[in-house]
Amino acid sequence: RLYSNVLRANWSPEALGKIAILGNSFSAYGVRILSPRKQQSCCVSRLGAQDVVEQSLPPYPLAQAAFNDTCLHSFPLSPSLKLLLSQGLTEDVGGDDHGWC
Repeated sequence: RLYSNVLRANWSPEALGKIAILGNSFSAYGVRILSPRKQQSCCVSRLGAQDVVEQSLPPYPLAQAAFNDTCLHSFPLSPSLKLLLSQGLTEDVGGDDHGWC
């Protein structure tokens, strides 16, 4: 829910292009989110690969299992991202499957 909260708070062309998120890989969320209801309301899953620049961090040798998909995410304002942001968001249903969104 942390990433979803940050994205929702910055869901505008003026704000989203100015932030970066350091955390779990967004591309892995399709595997982690179980219900279609959750996937439609989750900000992370609404962003397409063309909307997010995801830069993987090098492996952390002391705890590879804990930090195996850490990435730096940025959101360059492309035409597709501006269109997505202009469409607004659905209700935040959160919590039905996992706390990831």
